[in-house]
Amino acid sequence: MKKIPKKEALIIENYFEIDMNCPHTLEEIGDELAHTIERVRQLKERAQTLPVPKC
Repeated sequence: MKKIPKKEALIIENYFEIDMNCPHTLEEIGDELAHTIERVRQLKERAQTLPVPKC
């Protein structure tokens, strides 16, 4: 998660329950970031299509 932008990392972590107790909806994440549900969805999709860095 360190190789992708902070906002996209936060969305992925919250949406897929990484290091959290329960997953959040796009609406909940949007409220936290002051973005619309659609913008959060776009950022989530963008983060999921970023290339995987080689170790």
